[in-house]
Amino acid sequence: MATVVVRYALRVLLVLILGGGCLSGRALAQAAASPATAGPGRTAKATPAEAAAAKAAARAARIAAAQEAAAKRAALGPRPALAAPAAVPAVAAPAATPAVAAPAGKTPSVIIAPPGASPMASPGLALDPGAAATTENESSLARLAQPAFAEQLKLTDAQRVKITAILTERAQSLAKAGLAGRAKVVDEYEQKLSDVLTAEQRATLVKPPEPRLRFNFRFQRWIDVLEWFAKEADLSLVLDSPPPGTFNYSDTREYTPLEAIDLLNGVLLTKGFTLLRRERMLLVINLADGLPEGLIPRVTVEELDKRGKFEFVSVLFPLVGRNTTEVITEIKPLLGPYGKVTPLPVSAQILVTDTAGVMRAVGAVIQSMPPSPNAPVAPYEVPQLVV
Repeated sequence: MATVVVRYALRVLLVLILGGGCLSGRALAQAAASPATAGPGRTAKATPAEAAAAKAAARAARIAAAQEAAAKRAALGPRPALAAPAAVPAVAAPAATPAVAAPAGKTPSVIIAPPGASPMASPGLALDPGAAATTENESSLARLAQPAFAEQLKLTDAQRVKITAILTERAQSLAKAGLAGRAKVVDEYEQKLSDVLTAEQRATLVKPPEPRLRFNFRFQRWIDVLEWFAKEADLSLVLDSPPPGTFNYSDTREYTPLEAIDLLNGVLLTKGFTLLRRERMLLVINLADGLPEGLIPRVTVEELDKRGKFEFVSVLFPLVGRNTTEVITEIKPLLGPYGKVTPLPVSAQILVTDTAGVMRAVGAVIQSMPPSPNAPVAPYEVPQLVV
């Protein structure tokens, strides 16, 4: 048995010598722990003492391998440390563009500042007039290039051409200007755009945008429909009794309050009712009782465009040398069932009450009639010279 132990220890030492310390500790341990053969095809069984000696030899082999590996690492020297990646420099936020006051003696540009306005475009980016409206601040007059905005202001063709030329020049100037000169360029072209607009168009810019209404009603009571419309249009509803029946209308289109009241009036007239607007009041009128003379709004011919086609109004038409009887005879076929015409011979005018749509036709007919040579002319006072 002593021979087996000696042979086992020699085997461990032989592995250490031949391996030269290049084998891993695990390989040496396996080699040391493998049982010694006691002849071909047979395995000798070791006693507890022999097993303890084998474990000690394996432990010694592992320690020797670890010491050998540590010696080699020490001979190679310390491993160089990896350089930390360079920090990405923080990008400074662009400075806010200061507001520049309009020069004295010039009409100031009208600026509306809605929430959530988009930042201004990069100075190195060439913009076309159409893109200027979307990349610039939404409060900028560059919005004039947008078709919907131009339609809202009722821009003429000549104004549209000027605005396009100014926006093209503005985009080129912004592309050349640096951050320091951007505010000056923006203010300069805002003034140019403002000068293209009329006083009425500038006044329209400061008005809050009109609400957009959408109809989606199925067998809804008229009282509910009218209360909803008055609330959405910011009007005060006045009525004695609501129209009978229900309102059934659904549409994906969005309507302005003017268009919405015209749509409602078109349906209400078939039921013998109508809506009248007086300032912020919305009156529901039963036509069976007749039109209340004092409540019908009186407008000028120029203001007819601000009224709905089915909205009742009163208009004074000057005859300008035309015969009163001939004019009344000519326009009576145009009046609706609730229309009325009143001659005013002394002032050579006629007062017509009907829907705004009828009024436009009446005005066109009167304008097409030639003056009568025998028609009375409106009297006028002879100016007196005062010294």
